[in-house]
Amino acid sequence: MKRILIVCLLLTAGTTLQNAYAQDETLIKTVTAGSGQARGGIEIWRLGFRTTPHLLFHSESAHLTFGYEASVSHLVHGDEGAAGIALSPVFVCYLGPKSNSVRPYLEAGLGVAAISDTEIANRDLSSSFHFENRVGIGIRGRGYDLNLRYLHYSNSGLKEPNEGLDILMVSFGHGFVP
Repeated sequence: MKRILIVCLLLTAGTTLQNAYAQDETLIKTVTAGSGQARGGIEIWRLGFRTTPHLLFHSESAHLTFGYEASVSHLVHGDEGAAGIALSPVFVCYLGPKSNSVRPYLEAGLGVAAISDTEIANRDLSSSFHFENRVGIGIRGRGYDLNLRYLHYSNSGLKEPNEGLDILMVSFGHGFVP
């Protein structure tokens, strides 16, 4: 119940921000709220903001878009907590004709992130700077987006030890549908 309440609050806050910027056609077009878990019992709560996607490729059976997602996160393990921010370019391949009202998709991205603490749940991240890798699957309909994604945060060996974080997350989004 606690997770559902927090996701609803995050989504409401994000939708309010989206409505505040609705006049700008190039700013926020989708707001997502997600919850996930990393090994060792680390919970993550994430609020994401996607820009207007740009069409890269289109055919009868699929189309590929490119956009950016900025996010804020809260990582929790018992009494420990850390905050994170990230910016990622994201490629999304929608399957099926563009005219379908419900479309499955695949997503992938590689961006940068900053995490406020270098240790959580006895995991030594060694630096606040990280790369955010992601792959996911989802379903997008008119005004909603539901996805399951895998996120990996790592400093790519820039500083040792580099234990990183592997997160499996479910997100729900609301907003503009390309």
